[in-house]
Amino acid sequence: MLNKQKAIDNIIENFNWEKVYNAMYALGWTWHDSEGETPTTGMLFRCGVDLLHDAYDRAEQQKENCSTATGGFRATALVDDETKEVIELRLAFEVTNWSSYD
Repeated sequence: MLNKQKAIDNIIENFNWEKVYNAMYALGWTWHDSEGETPTTGMLFRCGVDLLHDAYDRAEQQKENCSTATGGFRATALVDDETKEVIELRLAFEVTNWSSYD
């Protein structure tokens, strides 16, 4: 079983918050609560951490993979098919993506 806090701490420590800020700044990206400015790195950090907690908790509760997103961030918790335990936690910042189903 994945230790939730250790996984989140590892992501927090290694995620490039400044890179996200710079990308958002270059794109003129704002959030509804950022008062017309690019969100601060502190705001980005809090949003990412909240999403990680939410994704993990929902995956643990539902016993299935879970993904949650807002403001460009996507947090994903992956669940082992056999044990139904959370085995991986991911955080990404997406500028664009595309998906098509037949």
